[in-house]
Amino acid sequence: MKQVADFYMMNIVIVANDGYVQHGAVMLTSLFETNKDCLFRVFLFTDNISDENRTRLDTLCRYYGNLFEVHTPEEELKSAHGVDISKLPSGKWSTMIYYKLFIPTVLPSDVERCLFLDVDMIVVDDIK
Repeated sequence: MKQVADFYMMNIVIVANDGYVQHGAVMLTSLFETNKDCLFRVFLFTDNISDENRTRLDTLCRYYGNLFEVHTPEEELKSAHGVDISKLPSGKWSTMIYYKLFIPTVLPSDVERCLFLDVDMIVVDDIK
């Protein structure tokens, strides 16, 4: 967390696809509303998201003065590091369960720290 003027800049990582965008929007709204003295750089890790939902999340983040970036870990890991998540055992689960493990590899190199937040939660207090 870096202090920028009177604000704190925090990097937030969420994992969602089209089925969980609404949950993510509610969680982000609760985060932004309860932490108005923070600036957030939100990283969405996804396997697939529609342009419409991407725009909705970007618009929400920008409405509160925050940044929004979308990353597709499976594609990025395969092209940059030769890691094929689809070959990892996931049973009945989506391979998205591995995204949290690869956060340090997928995030841009200028990100020193981040906080992972599940999209099915509500933030009710100061995140600092």
